[in-house]
Amino acid sequence: MPRPFPRAVAAFAVACALLVAPTPPTQQPANADSLGTLQQQVVKLRGQADRASAALAKSTRRYEDGKARLRSTQRRLLDVARDEQRAQDDVDLAHERLVAFAVSSYTTPVGDEIGAVLTGALTNRRTGRSTTDIRYVTATQADAVDTYTAELDRQAALRRHAKALEREASSQQARLAGQHRALRADSKRLTDQLLARLDRLTLRLVKADRYAAAFRVSRERQDRGGDDAPACDKPTVTGFPNGLIPMALLCSLPAKGEYLRADAARAFWLLDTAYRLRFGSHICVTDGYRPLGEQYAVYRTKPALAAVPGTSRHGRGVAVDLGCGIQNFGSTQFRWMKRNAPMFGWVHPAWAESNPFEPWHWEYVGRG
Repeated sequence: MPRPFPRAVAAFAVACALLVAPTPPTQQPANADSLGTLQQQVVKLRGQADRASAALAKSTRRYEDGKARLRSTQRRLLDVARDEQRAQDDVDLAHERLVAFAVSSYTTPVGDEIGAVLTGALTNRRTGRSTTDIRYVTATQADAVDTYTAELDRQAALRRHAKALEREASSQQARLAGQHRALRADSKRLTDQLLARLDRLTLRLVKADRYAAAFRVSRERQDRGGDDAPACDKPTVTGFPNGLIPMALLCSLPAKGEYLRADAARAFWLLDTAYRLRFGSHICVTDGYRPLGEQYAVYRTKPALAAVPGTSRHGRGVAVDLGCGIQNFGSTQFRWMKRNAPMFGWVHPAWAESNPFEPWHWEYVGRG
């Protein structure tokens, strides 16, 4: 299950120390940022990303609460509809009894007054009956008239209740639609802001010659048409916000276009080597590092189902989704991974075996 980053300042100070691991001294431009300034900018970007995720998480909870209220209203409306149907059945039954009594009043000499009462009940649902009229009707016949009138009243009340619930459901649906539009707009705005800040920070890192070699190697490999080699000599970066790690600092996986954090990628390549010896093919990777833009794209489509952007383990570069049989719980490939992947620092988290059920999701936790 996606988990947010720790926010403790002390822990993050250690992460920043890793982020800016010593590199050979180089001649920096006179206006290049200092190391301390870059650390502050990374911390600032991290804080902005955390606040953006928290704001969207709060909005998502409100959206979920609204959906729950709508489902409750719809269930109540369904219950009332069923009650209405039962009430209609009862009205029909009471009506049949009155018809039978009315017919009987014309064929049995019980008096004109009885016929008037019974016929009036059929033609006027609010017939006034004096005690003089009622005394000519047997107890059973009087009860039939009262039952019919009561059932009509109950049916009318249920219809009013149903109309009120329909109006309530319609209003809730309109509010949800508005919340959905707002979530989509907010997610796009936050994505654009954070990615723009990441671009500016990346340029400042290059200008200050932090990770310059890694950026140059990445560009050279792109120019050559990609990086298919398992070797990854890039530093392990842990200070960037979720989904905002510069791609040049990530390492490629066997699947084209999929990347991970350097230490996770190196461990994955070792695991892949063992897997190939057993099955004769690479591990199928359907998803690796997930940039914040992709997280927001999924969230905008299904805000109630997708993880809140900035909380996904994929955004830290330490999670993969796998296929080619591994995604099938209990398959030969899945069982092999369960037994052997931990030796390389990869595990299938306990939450992914129950709630939600995701046999394809694997995470790098490091080698003990």
